[in-house]
Amino acid sequence: MEQACRTDEVVFPLLANPATYRAGEWDLAREPGQLDYWLDLFRRHFPLLLAEALRELEDRGLSRRQARESCAHAEREFYAYLEALAENPEAFGRLDILAINERRQQILDSAGLGDVYRLAKSAANQTALDMLAGVLREIDGLEDLVRPGRIVRGILAGNIYDLGATKTAELFHGRPVDFHGALAKLKPRPWVVDDLPFWCERLGSGRPYRKAILLVDNAGPDVVLGMIPLARDLAGRGTEVVLAANSGPALNDITYDELVPLLEQCALLDEALAAVLAQGRLRPVPSGNRCALIDLARISPELAAEAEGADLVVLEGMGRAIESNWSARFTCDVVKVAMVKTGGLAERFGWQVFDLVFRYESAGMPNS
Repeated sequence: MEQACRTDEVVFPLLANPATYRAGEWDLAREPGQLDYWLDLFRRHFPLLLAEALRELEDRGLSRRQARESCAHAEREFYAYLEALAENPEAFGRLDILAINERRQQILDSAGLGDVYRLAKSAANQTALDMLAGVLREIDGLEDLVRPGRIVRGILAGNIYDLGATKTAELFHGRPVDFHGALAKLKPRPWVVDDLPFWCERLGSGRPYRKAILLVDNAGPDVVLGMIPLARDLAGRGTEVVLAANSGPALNDITYDELVPLLEQCALLDEALAAVLAQGRLRPVPSGNRCALIDLARISPELAAEAEGADLVVLEGMGRAIESNWSARFTCDVVKVAMVKTGGLAERFGWQVFDLVFRYESAGMPNS
């Protein structure tokens, strides 16, 4: 199958075992129950996506008729693909969630629907920007011992803004995220995977990381109120921080071209962010990815170059941290953080929807 979500094929240098690495761990062709679940999920989500596509196309100046024709073309192509998978999944070779995501994006591109969530992302970014200064003041007012935990909870609360998962897409369709409400409603600790004490101990050790690569997820509160505060905190501890964002659109993931001006807007609201951006100690990079998941065997040369000297990787969001890369090992410390938002994923691990995952592995530790 043609891979539509990559522009480069460079291996991420921090993978511990690149020869055996596989981004998508589960072959759905060999798991009929899981395949049925995911095909049904993709079918049910696609109308929500097309509703956003109509709005985006009309905003670009297409007539309602032209927009509907483009959406109908994408709908026919994608549903035909899903039916072909259902009838004979083994005909497609090894089949994982990443492959289905990539084919969906290829079909959207061919129908002229490349950046379906452009308007939704822009609105979510503005809503989050309006809240950023207050969120940073709240974080700065906390004692050193509790600040890292609050930042992690902010990442998890922001990660609920996910228009690629049916349950959360229905929650926020046409409505802004209530970030503080989400923060208050997070499931209590201990979480289903809860390495937060070890992470806090590492941050408090007096040995700051040299360089951190943060692979960010969604636009809006996810990146602005979750990951940017983490980047700011790490930079304040003396760490060089690189924010890696998609090279092209995929669902409501933030792209590199969106992240660059977004960081400049954030800097206008906070002196600490302005300082680390001006000094180059916080900077964005295109990941080479164009999918809601990420294959670290195929990234951009820019991200590969930035990995030199890095001793921390953060994979954020269900797609990057669990649906892909859950078992990936690295030559440096790694954090995998996400909210669980699909029933099939929850069932696979024995979790529940809206459970919280914070997995921290130090370099060389056994894979748990």
